[in-house]
Amino acid sequence: MLISEKSAGELRKNIASGADSYCSGLFLSARWAVLSQTSEDRLNFIILPDRKGGPDRGVLSKAVDEMNALSPDFIINVGDLIDGYVSDLSYSSAQWDEAIGLVKRLNAPLFLVGGNHDLSNKMMSDDWISRFGRAYYHFTVGDDLFLVLNTEEFGNGNLSQEQVSYFRDLIQSFKGRWIYVFMHRSLWIKNS
Repeated sequence: MLISEKSAGELRKNIASGADSYCSGLFLSARWAVLSQTSEDRLNFIILPDRKGGPDRGVLSKAVDEMNALSPDFIINVGDLIDGYVSDLSYSSAQWDEAIGLVKRLNAPLFLVGGNHDLSNKMMSDDWISRFGRAYYHFTVGDDLFLVLNTEEFGNGNLSQEQVSYFRDLIQSFKGRWIYVFMHRSLWIKNS
């Protein structure tokens, strides 16, 4: 999970994390994260779409301003925050630095879903893990469960058995209100 500097202090007060989570600068692992809901009846979040549909030309920067004006509880990006498809770590890092520079102005926590541009090869996946932790995770807000799937684990929209078991166990033990599922690629287009 990426959070802005402005919201980092407040978010840390409202998050209870498991033993495997970490906090470093602007990055907070979302594994087992719990955010308190601002209202029992209302949940206000933004889904930030795939950024790689064409040249950015300042669109994301403007979108950050507009998202801040809406004052969401959190934002979730559904993948492809960078161009990716590189094998040079310095080029990957430069892309992440540029993207993070744009979204660090957000006043709400930003949860990331890995897309094919973000996780396009082993080096990119390793870089993701070093920056953000595992590419699949969950978090809760109030009585709601949010699942973030990694559909790029094999580069083809399939999930590992480990990931399937992780989410199956969560869903079977969940006693809350709603379950939200976020992924980059649709799983239902597969024949298997």
